[in-house]
Amino acid sequence: RLLVVGIAVVAVGVSVWMPLAHVLGTEFAPQEDDGQFSVNLQMPTGSSLVAANEAARLLESRIRNEIPELVSMFASVGGGGFGGGGNGANLTVEVVEKHKRERSLDAIREQIRLFARTIPEGSVRTSVQNPLPSGQSVINISLLGDDLIILGQLSDQVAKVAEEPRGVAGTRASFQPQAAEVRFSVDRERAAAAGITATQAAGALRTVLQGSTVSQLRAEGEPAVDITVIGAGATGLSPAALGTIPVGLTRAGAVVSLGQVAKLQSRRSPVQISRLDRKRTVSVNADVAGRTVGDTARDLRANLAKVAMPPGYRWDIQGTVQRLDQAFAGLFAALMLSVLLIYMLLVALYESWLYPLSIMFSLPVALLGAFVGLLVTGNTLNIFSIIGVIALMGLVAKNAILLVDYTNTLRIRGLARNEALMEAGRARLRPIIMTSATVVAAMTPLAFKLEAGAESRAPMAVVIIGGVISSTVLTLGLVPVMYTILDDLQRFLKLPAEFRWPWHRRSALPEFVPVEAHAAPAARPLAMPTTMERTTGGGGD
Repeated sequence: RLLVVGIAVVAVGVSVWMPLAHVLGTEFAPQEDDGQFSVNLQMPTGSSLVAANEAARLLESRIRNEIPELVSMFASVGGGGFGGGGNGANLTVEVVEKHKRERSLDAIREQIRLFARTIPEGSVRTSVQNPLPSGQSVINISLLGDDLIILGQLSDQVAKVAEEPRGVAGTRASFQPQAAEVRFSVDRERAAAAGITATQAAGALRTVLQGSTVSQLRAEGEPAVDITVIGAGATGLSPAALGTIPVGLTRAGAVVSLGQVAKLQSRRSPVQISRLDRKRTVSVNADVAGRTVGDTARDLRANLAKVAMPPGYRWDIQGTVQRLDQAFAGLFAALMLSVLLIYMLLVALYESWLYPLSIMFSLPVALLGAFVGLLVTGNTLNIFSIIGVIALMGLVAKNAILLVDYTNTLRIRGLARNEALMEAGRARLRPIIMTSATVVAAMTPLAFKLEAGAESRAPMAVVIIGGVISSTVLTLGLVPVMYTILDDLQRFLKLPAEFRWPWHRRSALPEFVPVEAHAAPAARPLAMPTTMERTTGGGGD
C-alpha cells in the first residue's frame, strides 16, 4: 500500500510542478490555422493617401512574388478615421490549406514582417484568426499620466524594453508626433462690420479644402451626378494663402477675404487623446511569435519592472495578457467548485463521508496524463484545455465509482473487505476499460487537428485522452488501496462509516469488523429451469 500511495504522490507532485515550473506554455487561446491572416501597414502621421497607396503596392508586390503559398489577397488603403488621414493600409491574405504547405502561418507572417524593412518609414503588423477575438493586441502596455510629451518619451523607452524578451514581435507605440494644423478664429467685430458671419467664413474654407456640392448634372436616362466645387491644390496652401480665400461681399460690393475677418495661426496638436482611469494614456502594442503568450508576458513584466517611472506615471499590461490572467483565475475557481460538487453528490449517494474520499483520490492522478499529453503533443495550457480538465473530473470519477460501488455491494452480501475489493476489480475491469476506450476513441480525431481551425479544440481532446488513460491505469491500484486505508482509519478512530438521512431506516453498509472475522458465504447452486413453459389464460400470460 505504501508503494502505491508513494507512486500516486509522485504523480500528483509532477502534475503540480509542470505548470508551476512553466514546463507547459500558457496562453489565452491557441491561434487557429485556417489559411488566412491580416496585414496592417502603417505610415507616419501626415502621410498622404498617395504615399500610403504606393507603400501598399510595394508590399503587395513582395507578397505576390515571394510567398509561393499565396492564393488570394485583398487590400484596402486609407480610411484611417478622424485625424488619421490616409496613412494606413490593410491586407487580407489567403494561403493554401495547411496540409498542402510545409510552412506554418507564423513562418509566413515572419517573412512578411521582414518586408517592412524595404518600406521607408513604414511599419507592418500581422495577425491571425483568434477563436475568441477581443479587438486588442496580444500585448498592450498602457502608460498612464498627465503630460502627453512625457508619455511619448516613456513609450519610446518602453518599446525598446518590450523588444528584449524572446517571442515579442512587431512592437509599436500608439503615440504619434503632433500633427500640423492651421487654426482660424473669426474676429466678430470686423466680420460684423463687413457683413460676414462665421458660418459664411467656415463654409468658404470648407469649399476650398473639402469641396461643396453646388448642383447636379441630369442627363436624360441616366442618374443624377453631383457637381462639386473644390480648390485646386488647396491641401498645400500656407496660412497666408488661405487668408486670400474670398468669403463674401460687403454691402458696397467689395470682396472680403478670409484673412480680413479671421486670424489664422499655424500650430501642432495631438492627433488623438486617449484616457484610461481618468488619465491620459499611450499604448505600446506588440505581437507574440514563436512562443506562448504566458511565458512572453512573464519575461516582459520582469523587464518593465526595471523601467524608472516618474511620479504620477505608471504602466499596466492589458490586451490578451490581461484576459489570460482573468480567465485562468475564473476557470481555476470553477475547477475547485466542480470537485466540491462531485464530493457532495457522492456523499449524498453513498450516505457516507469516508467512501467518497477514496473516489476523490482518483481525480488528481488524472492531471498527470492530461499535462503530459499537452507536453508531448506540443499544446499549451489555455482556456480550452482547462475546460477539458473540468470535464475530465467527471469522466475519471466514473471508474472509481464502479469499483467502490460494487465493493460495497459485495460487502453487504457478506464478503470480507479485501476479497470484495479483489472481486470488484475483476468484475469491473471490463466495463472500466470499455468506457475508457470509448472516450479515447471518440476524442482521437479531434486531437489530430485534421480540419482547418482545429488548433483551438485539440487541447481539450488531448487533455481528456491523457487524463482518462492515466486515471484508468492508476485508479485500478490507488482506489482499492485508499479504500482500505480509510477503512482502517475509520475503525481506528471509531468513526461512523455512514450517516443516515432522517427518513432513512436502513444502513447502506454493515458495521465494520476486523477482516479476519469475515467469512465468505458458501456457494449455493442456483435452480435453473430445464424447460420454459408458457401458459396463456383468460386474464393474461
